[in-house]
Amino acid sequence: MIESPMHSISFRFLAATVLLCFVLSLCFSHRGIAAPQHPISGEQEGYLRIQTPHENLRVFVDGRAMGVTPLGVLKLPTGEHQLLLPHPNRVNWLDRDWVANVMIPEGDTLVVEVVFENSFKIDSQPFGAALFLNEKQIGTTPYFLKLRETDAASVRLHKAGFVDTTLYIEGAGPRHFDVTLRPVEPSLQFQTRRAQTERRRSKFKKIMYSTLGLAVASGALALYFRKKGNDSYDRYLSTGDPQRFNRFLDDAKRYDRYAAISFGMFQASFAVSFYLFIKEVNR
Repeated sequence: MIESPMHSISFRFLAATVLLCFVLSLCFSHRGIAAPQHPISGEQEGYLRIQTPHENLRVFVDGRAMGVTPLGVLKLPTGEHQLLLPHPNRVNWLDRDWVANVMIPEGDTLVVEVVFENSFKIDSQPFGAALFLNEKQIGTTPYFLKLRETDAASVRLHKAGFVDTTLYIEGAGPRHFDVTLRPVEPSLQFQTRRAQTERRRSKFKKIMYSTLGLAVASGALALYFRKKGNDSYDRYLSTGDPQRFNRFLDDAKRYDRYAAISFGMFQASFAVSFYLFIKEVNR
């Protein structure tokens, strides 16, 4: 049996095509296996260590889950990455996840301490109490206070007619405080009002004595300048020296002017001190 030339050529072409497909598949398969996801050179990688007291927190790097805490050391490409850990004790929308952009150093380890912020609700009965933190008012009840879980704070509640109450809040402690304010006792209210009245009266007396002292001093000055003016006028009348004549007259006019000013101050300060005295007597 003689094989036709056309049949021989078709068989050879088919065999060559199959061989070429096999070689190409090997090349592409080898290239896909060898291509790494990240650079493996030590100069292009760094390490990340996360420190947190919370366990079983999921850790996300650039949106990819990397495991749960405690996680050990993560190997990451150098450069900037976004780190996210969900809040472990979320009570309301104020409790935010911990998010930060970190820069992984080349061939070194970056240690990141993760500290969450907690929100604390402070209520009072009655509401509207002023809240003071470090003697600075921060708001009125009801109020949400933000505090790092490693910190602590003393918050004072103040409302007129009620006893001040101080709360000691720990960052990892209870999250809700409902304070019932205690009314000021009548005896304590009386003592408070009496102390305030005594302070006002003491200030009032100081002003009265000051104005009285000013009246005495200005009256004495008015008498002194009046006497000096009279003496200068008498010299003006008795002198026969033309050179001294004008000088004595000018001195007399000047002392009279000083006496008038001093007497005006005496009248004003005496009137004020007398008014304050009458007001004090009628209390």
